[in-house]
Amino acid sequence: MFRTQARSVLASGANGLLGVSEHKFIKPESLLRRLRPGRTVAVGTRLQSYQRLVNALHLLQRLFPAVFGGEGRYHTPFRSLHRPPHSEQEAEMLAMADGLLGVSWWEVLTTVILQVQTEEWFDVNWAVLNDAFAQWVADPVANNGNHLAVYLHYLPIKLYGFTEQAEFDYPPIELLHALLSDCGAGTISARTLEQADLYDNDDLADWDEGDKENMWALLESIESDPGCWPEPVRVLPEIARYSCHLTKNIILDGHFDPYDAQNTWFKWDIHLDSIKVAYRRAKPVLQAFHRLMDWYQADPSRLSHLANFIIYGGNTDALDW
Repeated sequence: MFRTQARSVLASGANGLLGVSEHKFIKPESLLRRLRPGRTVAVGTRLQSYQRLVNALHLLQRLFPAVFGGEGRYHTPFRSLHRPPHSEQEAEMLAMADGLLGVSWWEVLTTVILQVQTEEWFDVNWAVLNDAFAQWVADPVANNGNHLAVYLHYLPIKLYGFTEQAEFDYPPIELLHALLSDCGAGTISARTLEQADLYDNDDLADWDEGDKENMWALLESIESDPGCWPEPVRVLPEIARYSCHLTKNIILDGHFDPYDAQNTWFKWDIHLDSIKVAYRRAKPVLQAFHRLMDWYQADPSRLSHLANFIIYGGNTDALDW
């Protein structure tokens, strides 16, 4: 409106500027009276929210153009803007959003993440996202959603690699890892030894590199001729590699901790395609792992059957997960 009025006054010539014209005077002081007191911090926060909204919209449009272009929540006119855009970036935002009156950047991000979950591109790390949101709620001024906004650029992915504590929580994995890795049989917990019926086992007491190589040879023979083995046993080689972080699949070998300085981050625009492939390949292994755990949890003494086969080979009838 200000630009239109100014052009009208200028078009009337010098007389118009002197007040002879029918147009009103330009009165800058009247505009100044309409300004409200504000803080630069508040302005910066608002601009940051707009930029995050732009990033979220770019992400949604690039990954799910059908969702973005529909007649849903992201198709609301920008009724509050009665002027041409000031920049190409603003024009792009208007062209993309055509609205978003009252919609926050984190709502758009949530739409992206829910769609990722629906498409099963990877498992979403909801624990990490909920923690980031909780920190924002707990201290909205200091945090300002900064931790949550990280996932406008990086994947909130759930990785399934075992930490030392996680191995203890899954006795079959603890057993396989100790027998097949460089950790050695001496690291097996008392609980797992008892369930596997390996207390005072002389073979385990003298466990060495040769025993470990024999176990890997057994697993390789299963993998080289799977038709000779029942279905549960066929997945043992992959589960064994999974227990030892040897799958060469980041979904199975990696561990995601956003507060760890050594954490590996994956960007939406660089790593998404490779993560989708890794997740598709990891799913059968994860399903086999869950079947193994269900079998074990139904009767923890079954761990002795797994230990007996892994150490000595032989009968597989009891391995029916």
